[in-house]
Amino acid sequence: MKSFLVVLLLAIAAQQAYSQACHMREVDLCMAIGMFHYQSNGVPADEDKVNEWCETMKEVEDCMGNYSSKCLSPLQREVLSLFSDGDAPARSMCTPGSEIRARYLQHAECLAEGAESDEFKTHMRDLQVAIETLFDVQFKQRFPLMCCGFRRFYESIDGMTGRRCGDGAVEMTRNIMSMIISDLPETLCKRYEPQSQECKAVLPPSGTPSKGEDNKSQLGKLLDTVFGNL
Repeated sequence: MKSFLVVLLLAIAAQQAYSQACHMREVDLCMAIGMFHYQSNGVPADEDKVNEWCETMKEVEDCMGNYSSKCLSPLQREVLSLFSDGDAPARSMCTPGSEIRARYLQHAECLAEGAESDEFKTHMRDLQVAIETLFDVQFKQRFPLMCCGFRRFYESIDGMTGRRCGDGAVEMTRNIMSMIISDLPETLCKRYEPQSQECKAVLPPSGTPSKGEDNKSQLGKLLDTVFGNL
């Protein structure tokens, strides 16, 4: 699933898929697998839930892999591979008995409870609205908007997790987000500070409501369906 963000970025940048037989709706369908699992199960709170989570992430990853093989140009696939290879934390998290899994399970209950909080849901909806807005702004604003949105989300979740569950849990949250989002925000977006004037100029303010059915993209409508029921 971590390749979703890179595929989304490449597709937005290109404005169209490499193959005429492709459509971003295929990405939406891949994402739906993971999103509806999250809607039903939330953050994994024990080892059985971790196993279910990993199975779903593998299914999404395979789906995205099929899309990229069929729809991205050779150059786009090469760029994608650069960001999809660094998945050691994900592999370790999904390996029974691994150190990372054991450390995650120490914090799992607190993390799962935190994901049910109103604060967490606000941060998720802020990210949702930022992604929706990507389809509404000028091309030159899309990359800064994406970076600012994800950096704001990361900082907000780090702060919330540290307060609720302790500093040791922050790394575990990062591992989960790396599985979903990839390390792209940390790799390419370091210079974008959420509190900077540059980010404030492009980001919808925290608490901005979703467009709902008025979304211009299928992805935006899918996000609204999932996050609207959190």
